[in-house]
Amino acid sequence: MTVRELREVKKALKERDKLLHQETERRKRAEQETFAARKSEELTRKQLEEREEQKPQIIEKEVVKEVAIESV
Repeated sequence: MTVRELREVKKALKERDKLLHQETERRKRAEQETFAARKSEELTRKQLEEREEQKPQIIEKEVVKEVAIESV
């Protein structure tokens, strides 16, 4: 193998390693996003279940009306 061929092979290997590293990073990010989405979905479901289990709260309002008193 000539020096030129060796350089070309090294260059090709370096490029493949670079692409492999990029693909690995993309997969890691995708896995992290998927994990975060699942956690968010689980939290939302848990909150909805807790709300469904709560008894309805009765809110009472007191209305006060001001009435002017006329003197006779």
